[in-house]
Amino acid sequence: MQLSPGQQRGLFVVLVILLAGLGIYLVGPGRHHGSSAGGSPSAPAAGAGSSGAPGGVPAAPSLAGVPSAVIAPTPLPVPAVVKGANIYNWLPFSQQGLDGAANVTLAFAAADETFTYTDTPAMYAQRLSSLVTSTLGQTLEAQFEPPGAQQQRTQQHLVSKSSGTITRIAAFGNGTQASITFIVSISVQTTTNGGASTPTSASWDVTAVQVPGGWQVNDIEPAGVGNQ
Repeated sequence: MQLSPGQQRGLFVVLVILLAGLGIYLVGPGRHHGSSAGGSPSAPAAGAGSSGAPGGVPAAPSLAGVPSAVIAPTPLPVPAVVKGANIYNWLPFSQQGLDGAANVTLAFAAADETFTYTDTPAMYAQRLSSLVTSTLGQTLEAQFEPPGAQQQRTQQHLVSKSSGTITRIAAFGNGTQASITFIVSISVQTTTNGGASTPTSASWDVTAVQVPGGWQVNDIEPAGVGNQ
């Protein structure tokens, strides 16, 4: 049956209305909610906190995947600062011991080359006896009067006087007995027949050792050779 122009327009209007209603149904709230209920992730379980940890307690952050440079290293302990250190706590002798060794060394330097032409080896050794060990005393006594020396000293009326200055400590030890080796500059002034000579000086290694009651010199060698 052929529709009249008016019926055709009416049918067209009805089709437009039906198509519009179908579009609203497909994209409207009802369709969106149904899709969400079937495919969206489930909501947090009851009692979970904002971070998803049970009981409302936030979960601890995980360090997995964090670069090692971001993790702060454990700080090292700060070493103690030394102030007012007492060096004698680390030495095998006390300050009193150092004073005693230095004093006997200087006394030895003043007596070692001090004598007159009238002295005998025994007299020379006696003056040194309290300052040196018995072994060193015997050696120095034997060296005091080489062959012909006494006659020459007498003819020249030779008089000798020595003195010493400690330059520094060369070594120290704490073996069977404490020892300190000093570098000593010993100066010697001699006179013959009333005329003074030019003073001479040399450096020596003088080693003092601790003995009962104090210190004594037990070795004298040219500088750099002593305390071997």
